[in-house]
Amino acid sequence: MVLLFEVIEHVDLKGGDEMVARIHGVLNPGGRVILSTPNIYTPGQYWMGVDHLTAYHYEELGALFLSRGFSIADIRRVYNAPFLQYVMKVYLLTPFFRFLKIDYTKSILLVARKD
Repeated sequence: MVLLFEVIEHVDLKGGDEMVARIHGVLNPGGRVILSTPNIYTPGQYWMGVDHLTAYHYEELGALFLSRGFSIADIRRVYNAPFLQYVMKVYLLTPFFRFLKIDYTKSILLVARKD
């Protein structure tokens, strides 16, 4: 298993592709990678780090892993907050966020398996 939390956005696109290829190379068949990266559709979340080089949308992140021979076990937007804030954003403000084409989730979590 390979764990990478908030790492892939710190390398350029070519470096990210090479990183995924190396992960594929070190894993045994059936091995898994769990990876997270900031959600680029959450205002300010991705740009909070001045050393971030590559932003990934969850579909692009999934495609990167699929192109390197992984199967996607799960990919989702991740959000945690105190109860009241969670309820407000998830249930009350979601239509507003969709209208503005922004998101309230802070990260993207991907679980992929080497076939």
